[in-house]
Amino acid sequence: MSKTAIAILAALVFLSLGAQREDFVAPYPYNGRTFRTFVEDSYIEGHKGDPQQFYNWFAAEFAASAPAYKGVNEKDLPGFLNAEKARIDRIKDPRARAAEELRLGEYLHKVIKKLIPLFSLEHGFEFHAVQRLGQRQCLLQAVLIAGLLQQIHVNAGVVMVYRSVRGEYSFNGHVTTLVKLSDGSDVMVDASEQEPLAKHQGILARTTRFCCLTPVFAKNSSRIAGYQTTFGRRVKTAEVSPLDANYVRSQFYYYRGERAPDGILSAKPTKAGLAASAYFLEKSVKLSPANSLAVYMLGRTYAAQGKSDMAKARYQQALKLQRSYGWVPFGIYEALRGT
Repeated sequence: MSKTAIAILAALVFLSLGAQREDFVAPYPYNGRTFRTFVEDSYIEGHKGDPQQFYNWFAAEFAASAPAYKGVNEKDLPGFLNAEKARIDRIKDPRARAAEELRLGEYLHKVIKKLIPLFSLEHGFEFHAVQRLGQRQCLLQAVLIAGLLQQIHVNAGVVMVYRSVRGEYSFNGHVTTLVKLSDGSDVMVDASEQEPLAKHQGILARTTRFCCLTPVFAKNSSRIAGYQTTFGRRVKTAEVSPLDANYVRSQFYYYRGERAPDGILSAKPTKAGLAASAYFLEKSVKLSPANSLAVYMLGRTYAAQGKSDMAKARYQQALKLQRSYGWVPFGIYEALRGT
């Protein structure tokens, strides 16, 4: 093979790999391949049959029960998404477009609370639980809102919350939708709250890297005018992005590991339950090594299995990650002292 042919082949392989990678770094619109992967993971891992069941159910529920939306008579979900995308794309003024993006975020908050009324930590992160049981949880609802907004060409995604609206700290214990409005401001839409727009006090998002950030809200507003790192550096909204799709997919696997029957969170974990937790958490970490919560919980699982050296290595990895993000949960230090 000539040098020219080798160079062309190498370039094609590089482009192919880049395209595959982009599928999971780029956004995940509701009708796109990446969002469908989230749904497929749920049905495959849960042995619940055809993933199309979720899409069919959601479209039927939207047609039957979606709240009225001012100026929109379309109750067919694909028709609604297409009509709104066309309408939003026609708006060129950033302020006017931002106002409509905000309205859409608030409307989808109502849709999720109406169509999926039950909240469940045990099962609500699974798309099959939405379809079969009407249950939701923070990750799933945030991803669903973000995916619907992305389908309409609104810049949105999800972020982890480490300090809540009420100022309570957790190790990335909550997930919310971050909407980046066309006027340069951001808002958080959260279906766990009664009102659509939440004012969480600490989030994990991306700048040039993963970073713990404190939103700086405009006066008497839920709009975010900027951010501040834990070291006091101001960060513009344009520099902040939601978490990538690899991280999002990883977080679904994290919850499968955390909530595995008789697994790591069980009062009486079994060998089989811990093995299930380890399986899902190892997959979570493989999908996104940046997911420090999954790394830490995998360490806890190894510790429960009696694998102390492997547990310590994961705790140290989680500590290194969180230090680079700008804030370390106390639980990591506590776990290291116990090894």
